[in-house]
Amino acid sequence: MATLHQLLTDRPVIDRVTISSHQMSIYLVELILDGQPVLLRDEQGRPQMFRSLQQVKDSLAPLSIRRVLLRQDSAFHEMAGLPAQSVAAMELPLHWSREAPTGL
Repeated sequence: MATLHQLLTDRPVIDRVTISSHQMSIYLVELILDGQPVLLRDEQGRPQMFRSLQQVKDSLAPLSIRRVLLRQDSAFHEMAGLPAQSVAAMELPLHWSREAPTGL
């Protein structure tokens, strides 16, 4: 089990963070630590829920992360009458910089 408190205390190098978007209002975080997938959990052991990508970014900002992905499930299968397993989730790489943007 990995909690935000543990990560901020131990400061491991995180190989990958995958943020799963659920209905565009709940975000769950899966980490790859030492080659193993780990769901980020709260202090009670429940999945840690975030309300925005910015909240995830702000919470993980002090950590060293090699790669960040956003996973978004598609609702296409529901609209086309296909089984849920027939449509793969879309994964998009995100670029997170600790530096402030220099301009538009």
